Amino acid sequence: MDGLLVIDVPRAIPSGNDFHKRHWSGYAKEKGVWMVLIRRATARRANPPDVAMRARIITYRPRALDHGNLVAGAKPIPDVLIALNYLRDDSPAWFDCDYRQVIVPHGNRTVIQLWRRPPD
Repeated sequence: MDGLLVIDVPRAIPSGNDFHKRHWSGYAKEKGVWMVLIRRATARRANPPDVAMRARIITYRPRALDHGNLVAGAKPIPDVLIALNYLRDDSPAWFDCDYRQVIVPHGNRTVIQLWRRPPD
């Protein structure tokens, strides 16, 4: 993958509390929702990239989350990107991410920006 990939999903990141305090199936359901939405917005890649990737995940929502709940709520996104071969792994050696939120009066959405991480 060369350049910047932008994936626009019509859903805000939920609070990590929304599914992490429930049975494991709550996370599985959340991951399934993100799988459908991201798959609709992209095509599955044939092979995962052979370089480390950098991402910025920006959620647009009416109310702010604390940073821990934002990151926890976004956990299914890297998992889905791995399943769709946009990431090799979500370990620090292969992936790092910046999580942001923008408060908007109406409309929920999440924008995922993905690009090659420059060498250290």
